[in-house]
Amino acid sequence: MHFYIHIPLPEELKNKIEAFRLRYNWPAKSEPHITLVPPLKLLDGHTGLEMVRAVELVAKKTNPFRITQKGAGYFGYKEIINIGVERTNDILLLHRDLLEVISGILEPSQGEFADLPNPHITVVSLPSDKGGELWEEIKNEDFSGEFLCDKITLLRRGDDEKKWAVVQNFVFGV
Repeated sequence: MHFYIHIPLPEELKNKIEAFRLRYNWPAKSEPHITLVPPLKLLDGHTGLEMVRAVELVAKKTNPFRITQKGAGYFGYKEIINIGVERTNDILLLHRDLLEVISGILEPSQGEFADLPNPHITVVSLPSDKGGELWEEIKNEDFSGEFLCDKITLLRRGDDEKKWAVVQNFVFGV
């Protein structure tokens, strides 16, 4: 069993990204979101209920905060068109608090998500021969904006499953 945690987007922004994906005919693997904790394996001897309780602890003590979108970006080494998100203390503290409570329940977070260096919303992940070409077409798209982050979502996927399922949305301060 694997779990991951993300910030869901407001409907208006989600719809704008989905319309963009449709315009360029690039289906997505998931709905638009900001990943806080990447997919990690549940350690032996632990349960999904422990994950729910751990995430709930963080959500209860977290206050809503603003997220600022910085505009379109391109991770050329991965062929990913994205919307950059300002790396604020609020988002970094939420990330750190989540990593602390899941420590010992999920395998450790390593690599690029260990310190959340580039928070972003993936718009589309492309074949290696298409990224630069599409980036030239869309680099001036206006994806700037701001929204209130007032919840996070816990998702899970079984070892033999391909799709992620929402376990629970956690509203901050509740």
